Amino acid sequence: MGWAQGVLIVGAVATLGLFVRAMIGERSRGRRRCPKCWYDMSATPGLVCPECGRDAQRESRMFKSRRRKSLVAASVLPLLIGVTGYVVWIARQPKWIDKTPSIALIAASPWLDWSDRVMGEALLSRIQPHFQEERLLDWERWLQARISLRVIRSGGPPWRVLLHTYLVVELGVQDDSTTAALLGLIDGSDRTIVGTAARFLASMHPTEEVEIALVRLTEHPDRELRDTAVSALARFKLERPGGRPPEMLFADATQNADWFRQEMACRALGGFDPSPRSREVLLNAAKADVYAEPAMTRSAVVALTMLYPDDAIVRDHLVRVLHELDSEHGGSHCWVVESVLGADRRFVDSAGELSPARRALYSDEVRAAIIDAAAKATKYHFRANAWKDARRLMRSSPVFTEAERARIPPEIEENPPR
Repeated sequence: MGWAQGVLIVGAVATLGLFVRAMIGERSRGRRRCPKCWYDMSATPGLVCPECGRDAQRESRMFKSRRRKSLVAASVLPLLIGVTGYVVWIARQPKWIDKTPSIALIAASPWLDWSDRVMGEALLSRIQPHFQEERLLDWERWLQARISLRVIRSGGPPWRVLLHTYLVVELGVQDDSTTAALLGLIDGSDRTIVGTAARFLASMHPTEEVEIALVRLTEHPDRELRDTAVSALARFKLERPGGRPPEMLFADATQNADWFRQEMACRALGGFDPSPRSREVLLNAAKADVYAEPAMTRSAVVALTMLYPDDAIVRDHLVRVLHELDSEHGGSHCWVVESVLGADRRFVDSAGELSPARRALYSDEVRAAIIDAAAKATKYHFRANAWKDARRLMRSSPVFTEAERARIPPEIEENPPR
């Protein structure tokens, strides 16, 4: 804290104390006084002042505290000057938004929307867990959650609703009103608002209404919105598998124009029910050259492990992909391992055991390939931080033996000094 900021805060606290003292005033301490001229009427019966003629009308008014208006005004003025000086001091800082108190951002949040990038991003950064310097306190998080939910339920401007939806998602307090607000926005005419709402819906609690809305959006005439819907479905179906895939997914997974569309379509197909057509499309994508089409190939293989975990052909493709991705694609190794192991929760029964079909996926060759991929990332010090979650899943997975867990590389520092 700089000296100027300290002086301003001390001055503001001092003037605030003076203001409180002025508002309390001079108490009557049991004396009867005229509420206008403050004449002592302790020895005077009745409610009419003999000095000024004021009729108090009620006995309680004879015991009012005497507040000096001049003292109140004298205390308010320096308080305003101190607050104004503090605001000016903040505004003149190179990164003034970082100096702004969190409570000020929270107080302004009901009037912020998606276009208020500076204040909105500052508020989001203090909510997100990786921000360590100015995290919101528990009571500030509670207050922001109440404000954001109220804004969403009141149905304000779309961009304002989207910002506060983002806030409640980061705070982890989204509810049915949040989903209902996004479902209302996804039927709008503004392409940017519809696309943003679709991305947010993918992180909501998986319900049939959300899935219907996203599938319907895959038939939108706008190509970018259809791509957004497919990308959202790829995330959404991880939590709500099953159902018949939309026709667009088959078309995107087989075309050769855009690798991103192929990748998202393959991911989404892995969340729907298996079918001969899905198997054919995904196998053709999995056979592609790993070096030429790494994103599409890895997505197709992961989708196949979700639909056909006990298929020997699927196991062979998984081993091939993990072996052929070299050190330059360390991020792909990580994503494949984390996606495959993370999907195990879909195959756990009520007793907490993996289904026999899912266990069949982890043959000796598959387990060895997964451990070798982790070792390769350790050797090249590539994407070490990204591998933290994958290693955690490997150590907690019941499919690995104790000897295999001992071979899992330890945590390493990413980009270590030479």
